[in-house]
Amino acid sequence: MDDQYPELQLPESRVLIVITGGTICMRKSPDGLVPARGFLKAGLAPRPVFNDGSYPEPLEIVTDDKGTRKAVQSLRTPVSTYERRVRYCVLEFEKLLDSSSIDSNGWDQIARTVQRNYQLFDGFVILHGTDSLAYTSSALSFMFHNLGKPVILTGSQAPMMNLQTDAQDNLLNSLIIAGHFMIPEVCLFFNFKLFRGNRATKVSAEDFDAFGSPNLPPLATVSSTKTNVLWHRVHRSVDLRPFTIQTSLDTAHVACLRVFPGITPAMVDAVLRLEGLKGLVLETFGAGNTPGGPDSAMTRCLADAVKRGIVIVNVTQCLSGSVSALYAPGAFLGRAGVVFGQDLTSEAALTKLAYLLALPDATPEEVAKRMSVSLRGELTETTRTHFEHPSRSGVLTPELSSLTALGYAVQKGDLQATKDIIRGEPRWLLNDADYQMNSPVDTRMQRTVVTINSNGRQSASFIRVAAALGWQVRAQMRDLNGIVARELCELDNVTVYIGALEDKKFLDDLFKSAQCAFINTTHWGDEVAIGRSLADAAKKAGIQHYIYSSMPDHSVFGNNWRALPLWAPKFTVEQYIRQIGLPATFVYCGIYHNNFTGLDFPLFRMEHQYDGSFVWQAPFHPDQPLPWLDSEHDIGPAIYQLFKEGPRKWNGKRIPLAFASMTPREVCKAFSTGLRRSVRYKRGPIVINVPTPTGYREHLSALEYTLGEKGAPYFGPDLEPDVPKVSLELWEGNRSMEEYAQEVFPVEEAANGLTWMEEVETPRREIEIDFEQINC
Repeated sequence: MDDQYPELQLPESRVLIVITGGTICMRKSPDGLVPARGFLKAGLAPRPVFNDGSYPEPLEIVTDDKGTRKAVQSLRTPVSTYERRVRYCVLEFEKLLDSSSIDSNGWDQIARTVQRNYQLFDGFVILHGTDSLAYTSSALSFMFHNLGKPVILTGSQAPMMNLQTDAQDNLLNSLIIAGHFMIPEVCLFFNFKLFRGNRATKVSAEDFDAFGSPNLPPLATVSSTKTNVLWHRVHRSVDLRPFTIQTSLDTAHVACLRVFPGITPAMVDAVLRLEGLKGLVLETFGAGNTPGGPDSAMTRCLADAVKRGIVIVNVTQCLSGSVSALYAPGAFLGRAGVVFGQDLTSEAALTKLAYLLALPDATPEEVAKRMSVSLRGELTETTRTHFEHPSRSGVLTPELSSLTALGYAVQKGDLQATKDIIRGEPRWLLNDADYQMNSPVDTRMQRTVVTINSNGRQSASFIRVAAALGWQVRAQMRDLNGIVARELCELDNVTVYIGALEDKKFLDDLFKSAQCAFINTTHWGDEVAIGRSLADAAKKAGIQHYIYSSMPDHSVFGNNWRALPLWAPKFTVEQYIRQIGLPATFVYCGIYHNNFTGLDFPLFRMEHQYDGSFVWQAPFHPDQPLPWLDSEHDIGPAIYQLFKEGPRKWNGKRIPLAFASMTPREVCKAFSTGLRRSVRYKRGPIVINVPTPTGYREHLSALEYTLGEKGAPYFGPDLEPDVPKVSLELWEGNRSMEEYAQEVFPVEEAANGLTWMEEVETPRREIEIDFEQINC
């Protein structure tokens, strides 16, 4: 019999159609469209494309969590272009869901249905209303762990029973794809296109072409002759564990807020103070911008919410594109702790946030970190676009011109030109290629650099620059705690190494095949022993340029000066590096601007007074010159320039890294101008009102004696004349003290929970400061 009818030997796939509701299975009534049961018999059986007329062989389905099995009628499609049939059956929900009212309970019901029947079928098609179809497809993509079969959601703009409808094409093609192609993703099919479920969004309320995926092309398209699957875009789980589901998404504790012109901080704060709120998706303007500035009430409102443990995710209102920290308003949000959602859709951002918050032992820090990491292909971590030679179109586009200019800037190591060119979109330009497949960051120009204590201010500043210029960065950290660590994990070209510096095997792996290293150790552990181990590992690995962040030992200069306990070990390590002959440069960093507020143990905190003014108390003479720099803004470019010029110029040299030499009197004047407030200097001991690490108080006592009472030069007498000349030759775009006071200081104060910037500021013309009447 089979030999006489070879079509009976054709392979057959089994697909379960899960009917949750939606327009596709509705029919007309006197009250309008209403859900109709019996969809298989009324909507599919009479149509030849869904029913080849063969015997309706019963198939078993599992109907509840107890494992109850039920035999239901099945139908079979005719033979496809691929010489295969699809046998399918239908499981209708007892209570059809209204897609505009669906919540996490509805998603749980769908997920459990798939899980119960996972071993019985080759694929699944879920019929669903279009209003929230993109939300459900996004949610299921996160709820399904280790998915190994296609799950396709579809619906229609008109019922199957209508004469003019898209229902037949959408369902039939979903059925064919689920039964023919192993695409192990949650997908959404509409109008001959198969989208990744967490990339789709509804773009029309009426058109048959109702869904789009602006930031990711379709995974497959259907034509008159075939289904064209773009296999390189298909996301597959790399985990070999069994299929499981995560239910109970925390939708009751997340919200979505769209920014609009005129929105007030009070409105945003009201949403952020909703009882039980754990997460907020903030739909912002353009590339991720909101009204206000670094010290605005809006920024403070968001920063305060982040401190309370609310995870805030920044996504763009635009249909396509990504949020970016390039523009100042977006950068302010990042500094406030708002997570950049890259090119997430609002639907994916909301459901991903609800999913992560529902995980066992979820913490705000862990949720924030994972929101900007791709879990199911929901966001773009790296993009690469290939351009055609301009001669094919006859036009040299501005994009290609920028790409070429950027390539030359990177090759020359011109940091300022590189920054200017990529100001519009760094992710786009730095990852693109020209017609010869050359990227601006040519592999011949790439270096691998090791950084130590990478979430510290010095290393982090350099990493941002090096990664932007295409260097491969191996960033050592002890842990991933803190905003800076999470930020660095998200940067292209950065590989994070978690490990202790006492582990010599770890150090060997860290330095292997690298060309250069920037070393900034802390007083964590035995700094001398660690410093020597690092130098030995670098020497063993053949590091070509080793830049070590050192400090002076004032006791070697005589004059009854005392050594500063946290500085002297660095000088000891410096001497060892010289002794073993490692090609090295030694940088001595001046006083950070951020010492006034931003560090865990601020040396020179600006204390806010009841009248709105500030007082800075420190042990220095008011006219004693001190070296200053903005650690986050200026260290990175300077270190990069040292690497660029190399050990031929800088081997063995000491660099006093400071971009200004200012007395306390001059510092107060710059702060006063930047803040538009009175700022006074008071000479006295350093006061710290928080617990400090062991040995820190002794360090401050030595500082007060040597630099304060004795007036010793900060870097020692031999380097003092080079401040700030050498640093300005390395980097001219430094941030001044006045700029720091105006642009950054209020933001850092707000991040520390202070609210003085909410006060009405005194107009500049009313400020009267007599700098001669300084308390000394």
